[in-house]
Amino acid sequence: MSGNSGIAAGAAGDLVAWTFDPATGALSDRRVLNASFRRYQMYGGVFSPSGRRLYYAVLDDTNAGSGLGRFIQYDFDADAFTTIGDGPARYYFGDARRAPDGRIYVAGAMSDRLHVVDNPDAAGAAASFQMDAITPPSGCVPELGLPFTYAPLALEPPVITDDPDGVALFAGQQLSLSVTATGQSLTYQWRKDGDDITGADGATYTITAATGDAGSYDVVVTNSAGSATSAAATVVVHGPPVITDDPDGVALFAGEQLSLSVTATGQSLTYQWRKDGDDITGADGATFTITAATGDAGSYDVVVTNPAGSATSAAASVVVHGPPVITADPDDVTLFAGQQLSLSVTATGQGLTYQWRKDGDDITGADGATYTITAATGDAGSYDVVVTNPAGSATSAAASVVVHGPPAITTQPVDMTVDEGAAFTLTVVATGEQLAYQWRRDGTPLAGETQASLSRAASATGDAGDYDVVVANPAGSVTSSIAAVTVEPIDEPPPPPSDDPGGCGCNASRGPEPTLALVLLVLALVGRRSRRGAQPNVRSSRS
Repeated sequence: MSGNSGIAAGAAGDLVAWTFDPATGALSDRRVLNASFRRYQMYGGVFSPSGRRLYYAVLDDTNAGSGLGRFIQYDFDADAFTTIGDGPARYYFGDARRAPDGRIYVAGAMSDRLHVVDNPDAAGAAASFQMDAITPPSGCVPELGLPFTYAPLALEPPVITDDPDGVALFAGQQLSLSVTATGQSLTYQWRKDGDDITGADGATYTITAATGDAGSYDVVVTNSAGSATSAAATVVVHGPPVITDDPDGVALFAGEQLSLSVTATGQSLTYQWRKDGDDITGADGATFTITAATGDAGSYDVVVTNPAGSATSAAASVVVHGPPVITADPDDVTLFAGQQLSLSVTATGQGLTYQWRKDGDDITGADGATYTITAATGDAGSYDVVVTNPAGSATSAAASVVVHGPPAITTQPVDMTVDEGAAFTLTVVATGEQLAYQWRRDGTPLAGETQASLSRAASATGDAGDYDVVVANPAGSVTSSIAAVTVEPIDEPPPPPSDDPGGCGCNASRGPEPTLALVLLVLALVGRRSRRGAQPNVRSSRS
């Protein structure tokens, strides 16, 4: 409705409006503004300068004899009726007119005073209705009319009183821009970056924002008298997060610091880290940091969110190496001095280092999975190895190492003298492991003489000589002292005499008769043998 484009009237208590064409005088578009708002009587009406408010008087009762007079404002925009002035019982408001000053004057039908609406375009009490605002000279009854020179108020171009405000919001949120303008018969055209927005023709422009809706917005407010363009409002529409740098996979040791980071662009970002697809409680920053344990190995990603949406990073593989595990301990070993001692350990884990120990003390330079030396008797002992990495250490079981030294002779063979044909034995006593013997005579090895003793059952003169024995094992050898063996030959009796036919005194048939000297020799030999006892033919030169 505007001043000359609409008309209202009361009909059977209803307020009815039509569109009025001043060129043809035709009425159209009949509307009952509020069928439930019934009054007993209605008295003329007048529009506010903008045409958005209608003022009229009523008798507010079905009983004309006792009803109250009321002055009513109808708001076309809000479709609302507001009583802005009350009269006493049975008081009638008279005619109402809009004056050139824009105010509305109301005659009191039962008084000699005029009432005034100071701000007819304002809604409700803000219209400022003043009862009995003007008192004419005494005795005059006011009647309203227009002077002959009165012309309809000139239509003024719009005036924007409140520009749309710039706003920053997120895609998916509601974008609402509003303008406030004064004027009559106003139309609106919103623009983005200078281009008209189809269908955006109200005082408020509302959409669900997308990132493409960011830009500079203004609105052109128009009526037949002209137009006004609002100040531009900058609209920023933040999109969902964009991840520009994913977290990197990492391999580390238990006890070390695990730190994963993500880089993302966007506004009002929040973060939620996940392990193997499950949220990690409290892991809500751009960086996730913990002291790693073996159970922390897995696949990590992070969901970055803002009101416009979310983005999920690529997964980062985290490997957490634990402390070493020994799977094969070094073995006990027995060997000889001079042989190679080699001890080995087998362990699983990453970044392993080794430290071998003997009897609990570190061995300088023994820092490999295998420890190898040429053994000496002093290397016998208890060996273990400590295997270490940044996550911890493991100590092997102890291996016993026995190192046998070379032989040692504790009893030497002794010199002896024997009669030819008598038995004799040479013996050596030695300590050590895996002993081997080799007897020698006059420095020459004797074949087959490889025991601790050398024996002859019946000596011969050829057995005489200097004897020694070499005692050996894998660690070395030792040679005994020399034992001199003397073999004395036995004296032989003379041969018996032959027949002497030449008168030597022999009996040719009985042989020669023994002489006294021969008998005495035999008796002497027999007596010597009987005095020597069990072995009358062996004599030690050291006895």
